[in-house]
Formats: sequence, C-alpha cells, structure tokens
Amino acid sequence: DLHSFPTRRSSDLGNLEHENLERSVRRIDFDQEDAMMKFARLLKRLGVEEALEDAGAREGDRVLIGEAEFEFQPDRIIE
Repeated sequence: DLHSFPTRRSSDLGNLEHENLERSVRRIDFDQEDAMMKFARLLKRLGVEEALEDAGAREGDRVLIGEAEFEFQPDRIIE
C-alpha cells in the first residue's frame, strides 16, 4: 500500500521509500523522449501523487524515489 510507505522530509525534499516503486523507477530510461510522461503516469497510477499530497508535499517540492529526484507537479497528467 503506497499510502503507508515511509516518507521523510528535509526542507523541500521528500524521500519516498518503497521497494517495488523504487524498482519500477529504476526500469525507466530517462534518456528516452517519453520517459517523464511514463514516470508521471506511474506515479499517478500507483497513487503516489495522492500519497505525497497527504504527506504534505506542495507543488515545486523536490521528491526522491531511490536515486530519481523530481519536482512535484500534481495534477499534470491526463490518464
């Protein structure tokens, strides 16, 4: 359940710890043109966006999942 994964915050950086999510993120080839769209859809589909908001994340916060760091931009993805 992604809504119960550990989340740590330090200033504007949130660190998500979830083994299956981290493994999925490692599989994304961010050198590909459509990688960010795939990544965003994965986060939306798995409920990560909602869980981040529940944990207090705000637009523009930096989020770390494994070694992937991104800027939180909620509601930018059309399913």
